[in-house]
Amino acid sequence: MLGDGELNEGSIWESLLIANAYKLDNLLIIIDRNQIKQIYIPKN
Repeated sequence: MLGDGELNEGSIWESLLIANAYKLDNLLIIIDRNQIKQIYIPKN
């Protein structure tokens, strides 16, 4: 399960490119598209 904010990360797209290179065809991605991106970083 991915959040819509995570889709802006390069590592997600790199993973998809690798999956394609290895011909992985049994993947399921669920995207939580709530248009909320976490920008708060806890101080503790």
